[in-house]
Amino acid sequence: MHSVSNLYLSLLADKNHRVETKLSIAGVEYSQADIVRDSLRVYGGLYSTFGIGNCSARQIDFEIIPKGDIPRQAEIKVYARLVLGEQVSEWIPKGVFYFATRKTDRKTGVLSVHGYDAMLKAEETWLDSSYDAETWPMPAATAGAGIWARLGGGG
Repeated sequence: MHSVSNLYLSLLADKNHRVETKLSIAGVEYSQADIVRDSLRVYGGLYSTFGIGNCSARQIDFEIIPKGDIPRQAEIKVYARLVLGEQVSEWIPKGVFYFATRKTDRKTGVLSVHGYDAMLKAEETWLDSSYDAETWPMPAATAGAGIWARLGGGG
């Protein structure tokens, strides 16, 4: 959940607003003009409703003309803001992803990217042989801290 400004809320209430997006890829900014039109797509989520034990993982697809070399498994940060005429809201973070696959069109130079969020990037079974019967039952906070640590978030 993100806090948003009153300007954001007023733009959101106006049906004539539009959404503008940008990407930060390995620290390099790609504006709306740098993203191939209608190619940015964020999707996923395994569950239709929230529930205990459910984890919502997301994926991203987009096309860009790269601004230099992009490292393997580069970090992709997605941002969005609302625009109405000359009014623009603040940029709202919409997720962090990592390169999974890429393909460059040799004729156009367009780079097609598929990426995952940290949940899918982990590709790790959470309940494995490192846990034994004495570990259970486990408080939810302890389980959450274990998952967070495996995703690189600390302890």
